[in-house]
Amino acid sequence: MIPYKQLASLYAITGGVPKYLDILDPAELAACANETEAALFFEEGIVRNVLSPSGFLYEEPYFLFAQEGRDPASHLSLVSVIARGSRRAAEIARTTGMKESALPVYLKTLIDLGNIEREVPSNEDAPERSKNGLYHVADEFLTFWFRYVQPFASDLEMGNVRPSLKALEKTFESDAVPFLFERLSRQAFTRLCAEGKIDFQPLRVGSYWTRTSEWELDVCAFDRDSGRAFYGECKCHKNKPFSLEEYRALVRDAASAPVSSPS
Repeated sequence: MIPYKQLASLYAITGGVPKYLDILDPAELAACANETEAALFFEEGIVRNVLSPSGFLYEEPYFLFAQEGRDPASHLSLVSVIARGSRRAAEIARTTGMKESALPVYLKTLIDLGNIEREVPSNEDAPERSKNGLYHVADEFLTFWFRYVQPFASDLEMGNVRPSLKALEKTFESDAVPFLFERLSRQAFTRLCAEGKIDFQPLRVGSYWTRTSEWELDVCAFDRDSGRAFYGECKCHKNKPFSLEEYRALVRDAASAPVSSPS
């Protein structure tokens, strides 16, 4: 069996896409004798297939964007800054140097192509007109590549993988895996409601955050019939239960969240 840590990491890189799963053989990963051996096998697969200039997926995003039509350079630039954490339109424009008025056309193209997604708080009545939208990269591998491959290209071209691996060690488990875990948790909640295992008929399942992003709720849903609200917090801890302090923070934030469903 693949250790959870490696399974979550593998999905956070590949999104389960068969082509990207080729960077590792899941069967061989599952056959590792212990977690240390699995971690080493995982790292070697990343270095060989993604961080090496001769690797199978080293230049994958360039091929993808070259096939998607005009102005691939601008699209690459936009996806790059979104992958690295610029999620609001104003911040994206400022980071790329583009005029904010020119962004909608580019962002819509990237959304239509399935490269990025736009999210709004789940209680918004008119999501398409919301000024509180946040963008994120829809493809896990693109997110990984723009965070851990592109910024270190000069080092990687010289065969030096250490800066990239150091960045991976520093932020991957604290950033990329928890973000994916939140999305999987929302999907699981939706599925459990549909199967009748949770007595809730969600009108829309998403997240909630304040305009200033001072705090957010990872799961926010409203029952279409009863008007009840569901709020949840997702913590991707290893062998660590949800703490009392985290529960109190959830209760505090939920008390300030909307209590009515979108119309």
